[in-house]
Amino acid sequence: LAHNPKNVENLAIIGSAVKELGDTLPGVPIETLQNIVMSASQEIIPNDSCPIKDKKCREQSSGICGIMCGLPGVKAPGIQNFPGDFDRPPHILTNVQCHIESKASEWYCTGYYVAAGIPIQIDVVDQSGATGWSARVGCHSDDLGNCDELRRWPCISICRPLTNKTIQMNSAFGGLLFLQSPGDESSSITINLHHVVLTPTYDITDSNRAETWDYKRAHAQGLWADIAGRHIIFNLPSKSVKYLESAQLDRALNFWDSIVLAHHDLRGTKPTHRERIVCDEQPSAGYM
Repeated sequence: LAHNPKNVENLAIIGSAVKELGDTLPGVPIETLQNIVMSASQEIIPNDSCPIKDKKCREQSSGICGIMCGLPGVKAPGIQNFPGDFDRPPHILTNVQCHIESKASEWYCTGYYVAAGIPIQIDVVDQSGATGWSARVGCHSDDLGNCDELRRWPCISICRPLTNKTIQMNSAFGGLLFLQSPGDESSSITINLHHVVLTPTYDITDSNRAETWDYKRAHAQGLWADIAGRHIIFNLPSKSVKYLESAQLDRALNFWDSIVLAHHDLRGTKPTHRERIVCDEQPSAGYM
């Protein structure tokens, strides 16, 4: 593959293996994999204005994407189109603590963003209750491997189990950093994060949300935001919400909460978790 990066079959095998391992391949120099990624031609780099429709090119794109899922310190070509990239280097934070308590299987936004190509470190300080927490970078979890065209890289969300005290994670695509709880049992986790970027978050259940939002509007540089109502959460580009005041967010979230409750009322159920709406360039099904 190093001598013929366009060999679709070999590229698919290597990409799948790296993606599954979440790491580079034993015995294969990182430089070899980096060269394969960097040699990717424009025809296999997804773009919303010129989607990849040729089957062979889509397979090559998927193989390259798989390699990038485990390659440290690499930024995916074309991410300025989606999910986005920084115009200038962001302010990187280290040794920031995050504590999550859970009673249901959910994604919990840490309030931080992982910049593409910058490895992060997660130190697990404490856990109680149910075990099996994991960390996820990127809210766009749809895998487009079976789609007829590609307007973005097919797999840009990376998930790793928090099985060790210290975990290293890389993302060639960048994204919001989430903690995923293990199930419907009560559990909690405390972690320290290194090399992350503060990102805009808003939670209507937070009594200090107005002050917190004012601060984050001014200082949070993360490219994607996590905007939460009582029954619904929106993940969308930060630039689309940072100009809004707290009162405006409250009105919008209260409206969408009422929509969720109306749906439950129609079918005679009650909400058990927050519905998550993720703005995506290309969902795996349907449209946006």
